[in-house]
Amino acid sequence: DGLLTIQCKSQCVYSSIGRLGNCLGVPKDKYRIIMNPTGASFGWSTNAGDIALCAACTVVTGEPVSLSMSYEEHQHFSGKRCPAYSNGRLACDNEGKILAAEFDIGMDHGAYSWGGDDVMTKPARFTFFPYNVPNVAGLVRVANVNHAFGTAYRSYGSPQAYTLSEPLMDMMAEELGMDPFEFRYKNICREGDKNINSYVYPQYPMEKIMDTMRPIYEKAVADAKAADTPEKRRGVGIAWGGFNVTEGGGDSAEVALELMPGNKIRKYDTWHAMGQGATTGSLVVTLEALKEMHLTPEDIQLIQNDTKTCPDTGMAGASRSLYMDGNATIIAANKLLAAMRKEDGTLRTYDEMKAEGIETKYLGRYETNTTPGLCRLDPNTGIGDPTPAFTYCLNLAEVEVDTKTGKTTVLKFTCVDFVGRIGNIDAVNGQAYSGIMHGIGFALKEDYADVKKHANMFGAGTSYIKDVPDDINLIHIDGAISDGPFGSSGASEAFQASGHCAVLNGIYNACGVRIHEIPALPEKVKAGLDAIA
Repeated sequence: DGLLTIQCKSQCVYSSIGRLGNCLGVPKDKYRIIMNPTGASFGWSTNAGDIALCAACTVVTGEPVSLSMSYEEHQHFSGKRCPAYSNGRLACDNEGKILAAEFDIGMDHGAYSWGGDDVMTKPARFTFFPYNVPNVAGLVRVANVNHAFGTAYRSYGSPQAYTLSEPLMDMMAEELGMDPFEFRYKNICREGDKNINSYVYPQYPMEKIMDTMRPIYEKAVADAKAADTPEKRRGVGIAWGGFNVTEGGGDSAEVALELMPGNKIRKYDTWHAMGQGATTGSLVVTLEALKEMHLTPEDIQLIQNDTKTCPDTGMAGASRSLYMDGNATIIAANKLLAAMRKEDGTLRTYDEMKAEGIETKYLGRYETNTTPGLCRLDPNTGIGDPTPAFTYCLNLAEVEVDTKTGKTTVLKFTCVDFVGRIGNIDAVNGQAYSGIMHGIGFALKEDYADVKKHANMFGAGTSYIKDVPDDINLIHIDGAISDGPFGSSGASEAFQASGHCAVLNGIYNACGVRIHEIPALPEKVKAGLDAIA
């Protein structure tokens, strides 16, 4: 059909066309990108490097081309989370109320600049989230160096922020002689308090989250004290976290709904299925938007992630898909239902629509600029309000440190979160369990610095089943997001934003070793223990 067709792993089939641009001598309207059924990506496939290689070979040879990589090649070719180096300080009064904070975060973006401007905005928003800090000065900067390039990775840019602010909160609590939970409770934002970007939060679930966690924390502290021995030290770590929802004030999404014979529905969108529950999410919001039709899941066919047949719903990133696709689906559904409605209020069938010559396919487009007041961050002042919703997570890690080896084991993990009204509990829990697993791996094992040692999953420290506790307690605080579809919001990235900090704070609470450079490998913890001894 005259199109350069690329089947690939991609979180953003339409954005991939923009990434390719004119570099292949192919007009943009002659690309067709189809997302293959693939496993997870976590941000890496927002890039188009592998797509560009395959497409270039196809253009040069005029033949179909397949690109396969060994795992080692993939490790060296794919982007990584930006390492960050940070300094910060915190001031409070004698009662423990925060007065001011200052931070300086440098991010290593590797060999390529793409995305470097965007990733800098995340520490500018999530350092000291969600605390009431009346005076704050921060500087975030990025450097291009001869390392693996920095790419989007789950919770994009926010783990670097929490790696600074959450241990600093523990340090200040210790300086005051105050329990770290109580110090946080005293300083969380409450109704009307502003974030570090000088705007109020769209939601304030912070106090309810902490009230829910309090008895769990108190029991964990008591259990740790009771089980603590010189050989196996026990500790409890806590850390706040969260993330934004959507790509900001200029975000948009389109979906199409088509009435089919038998009054079934065909939905077209680009909610990219990366293993994160995209098909479930797309299905659930469609069933809810067309509730009046009394459909079952079997009545809906999803046509997804093909730029030839689907409208542009935007990328699967920024915890945006449910929020954006859901709102666009509501708009399309309302158009379709209005067309189907008879004067007596009942709905026409497909056959009746066709007989009367009424259109059966409708496009829904949602734009975040419909949310009043959204604006970009000012790069010089840090003032701005670019997101219509946040996600919120409070993490609690119960850890054990073997003083002979320095090895840390996470025994239990609790997460209390607010992610809006939940459409499918299994999909959200899947995101939570996987994010917590990633957080534990990020704290204790994962690294990419040695191109030989880290050339495979085992060498790079990917978590194995014994590294993750069976005892993971998820508590979802129910509540609606006012402008989210059916009260729902994003979910996924909150669960990996700061869990690693809970583990690091737990190590310090257990044995007095503060790890400033992750991962907290056994030899680092053992060296700290030896220094204390």
